[in-house]
Amino acid sequence: MTFDIEFQDVSFQYEGARSPALQHVNLAVRPGEIVLLTGPAGSGKTTLCSCINGLVPHYHEGTLTGRVLVRGYDTKRARIGGLSSLVGLVFQDPESQLVTASVAPYPAATSVSSIAPVLVNPLATVSVPVL
Repeated sequence: MTFDIEFQDVSFQYEGARSPALQHVNLAVRPGEIVLLTGPAGSGKTTLCSCINGLVPHYHEGTLTGRVLVRGYDTKRARIGGLSSLVGLVFQDPESQLVTASVAPYPAATSVSSIAPVLVNPLATVSVPVL
Protein backbone atom coordinates (compact mmCIF):
# COMPACT_ATOMS: atom_id res chain seq x y z
CA MET A 1 0.00 0.00 0.00
CA THR A 2 1.21 3.51 -0.80
CA PHE A 3 0.97 6.32 1.71
CA ASP A 4 0.88 10.08 1.19
CA ILE A 5 2.77 10.65 4.45
CA GLU A 6 4.91 8.15 6.29
CA PHE A 7 7.01 8.41 9.45
CA GLN A 8 9.41 5.54 10.03
CA ASP A 9 10.86 5.54 13.57
CA VAL A 10 11.29 9.35 13.52
CA SER A 11 12.92 11.22 16.37
CA PHE A 12 13.94 14.88 16.44
CA GLN A 13 15.76 16.93 19.03
CA TYR A 14 16.17 20.68 18.55
CA GLU A 15 19.72 21.96 18.87
CA GLY A 16 20.33 22.95 22.49
CA ALA A 17 17.20 21.18 23.79
CA ARG A 18 17.50 18.86 26.77
CA SER A 19 15.11 16.26 25.41
CA PRO A 20 13.70 15.20 22.03
CA ALA A 21 10.57 16.90 20.68
CA LEU A 22 9.65 13.65 18.88
CA GLN A 23 10.63 10.12 19.87
CA HIS A 24 10.25 7.02 17.68
CA VAL A 25 7.18 8.21 15.75
CA ASN A 26 5.65 5.72 13.33
CA LEU A 27 2.73 6.98 11.28
CA ALA A 28 1.22 6.23 7.88
CA VAL A 29 -1.43 8.40 6.22
CA ARG A 30 -3.28 6.93 3.24
CA PRO A 31 -4.35 9.03 0.24
CA GLY A 32 -7.58 10.90 1.07
CA GLU A 33 -7.32 10.15 4.79
CA ILE A 34 -7.88 13.09 7.15
CA VAL A 35 -5.90 13.03 10.40
CA LEU A 36 -6.57 15.14 13.50
CA LEU A 37 -3.45 15.84 15.53
CA THR A 38 -4.13 16.91 19.11
CA GLY A 39 -2.14 17.26 22.31
CA PRO A 40 -1.07 19.73 24.96
CA ALA A 41 1.28 22.64 24.28
CA GLY A 42 4.83 21.41 23.81
CA SER A 43 3.85 17.86 22.89
CA GLY A 44 5.43 17.98 19.41
CA LYS A 45 2.45 18.70 17.12
CA THR A 46 4.13 21.59 15.28
CA THR A 47 7.43 19.71 15.13
CA LEU A 48 5.69 16.72 13.56
CA CYS A 49 4.06 19.00 10.95
CA SER A 50 7.40 20.72 10.33
CA CYS A 51 8.86 17.31 9.49
CA ILE A 52 6.19 16.85 6.83
CA ASN A 53 6.80 20.17 5.06
CA GLY A 54 10.59 19.88 5.28
CA LEU A 55 11.24 22.68 7.79
CA VAL A 56 12.72 19.87 9.87
CA PRO A 57 15.55 19.22 9.02
CA HIS A 58 16.22 22.00 6.47
CA TYR A 59 15.28 25.07 8.55
CA HIS A 60 15.10 24.06 12.21
CA GLU A 61 18.48 22.97 13.51
CA GLY A 62 18.71 19.72 15.40
CA THR A 63 19.13 15.98 15.03
CA LEU A 64 16.62 14.04 12.93
CA THR A 65 16.69 10.24 12.84
CA GLY A 66 14.40 7.87 10.99
CA ARG A 67 12.63 8.67 7.71
CA VAL A 68 9.81 11.02 6.76
CA LEU A 69 8.33 10.33 3.33
CA VAL A 70 5.86 12.62 1.57
CA ARG A 71 4.36 10.88 -1.48
CA GLY A 72 7.55 8.83 -1.66
CA TYR A 73 9.97 11.76 -1.35
CA ASP A 74 12.40 11.58 1.57
CA THR A 75 12.21 14.99 3.28
CA LYS A 76 15.90 14.81 4.20
CA ARG A 77 16.77 14.82 0.49
CA ALA A 78 13.87 16.84 -0.95
CA ARG A 79 13.99 20.62 -1.12
CA ILE A 80 11.43 22.66 0.83
CA GLY A 81 10.29 24.32 -2.40
CA GLY A 82 9.61 20.96 -4.00
CA LEU A 83 7.70 19.71 -0.96
CA SER A 84 5.59 22.89 -0.94
CA SER A 85 3.84 21.70 -4.09
CA LEU A 86 2.69 18.62 -2.14
CA VAL A 87 2.03 19.86 1.40
CA GLY A 88 1.29 23.09 3.26
CA LEU A 89 0.89 24.11 6.88
CA VAL A 90 -1.62 26.51 8.45
CA PHE A 91 -0.64 27.50 11.98
CA GLN A 92 -2.93 27.64 15.03
CA ASP A 93 -3.77 31.31 14.40
CA PRO A 94 -4.45 31.39 10.65
CA GLU A 95 -5.38 35.09 10.72
CA SER A 96 -1.81 35.99 11.68
CA GLN A 97 -0.42 34.39 8.52
CA LEU A 98 -3.25 34.56 5.98
CA VAL A 99 -5.14 37.77 6.68
CA THR A 100 -4.00 41.36 6.71
CA ALA A 101 -5.98 44.58 7.11
CA SER A 102 -3.89 46.39 4.51
CA VAL A 103 -1.88 45.63 1.41
CA ALA A 104 0.19 48.82 1.78
CA PRO A 105 3.31 47.01 3.09
CA TYR A 106 3.35 45.02 -0.14
CA PRO A 107 4.36 47.41 -2.95
CA ALA A 108 3.59 44.91 -5.72
CA ALA A 109 -0.03 44.76 -4.59
CA THR A 110 -0.68 48.46 -3.96
CA SER A 111 -1.79 49.06 -7.54
CA VAL A 112 -4.56 46.49 -7.25
CA SER A 113 -7.77 48.27 -6.27
CA SER A 114 -10.10 45.32 -5.70
CA ILE A 115 -8.26 43.48 -2.90
CA ALA A 116 -10.40 42.65 0.14
CA PRO A 117 -9.26 40.90 3.31
CA VAL A 118 -9.92 37.17 3.38
CA LEU A 119 -11.83 36.03 6.45
CA VAL A 120 -11.01 32.62 7.80
CA ASN A 121 -13.55 30.72 9.89
CA PRO A 122 -11.58 28.08 11.83
CA LEU A 123 -14.80 26.13 12.49
CA ALA A 124 -15.86 25.96 8.85
CA THR A 125 -16.05 22.63 7.09
CA VAL A 126 -13.22 22.34 4.60
CA SER A 127 -12.95 20.00 1.63
CA VAL A 128 -9.44 18.64 1.30
CA PRO A 129 -8.51 17.63 -2.24
CA VAL A 130 -6.64 14.38 -2.69
CA LEU A 131 -3.24 15.03 -4.27
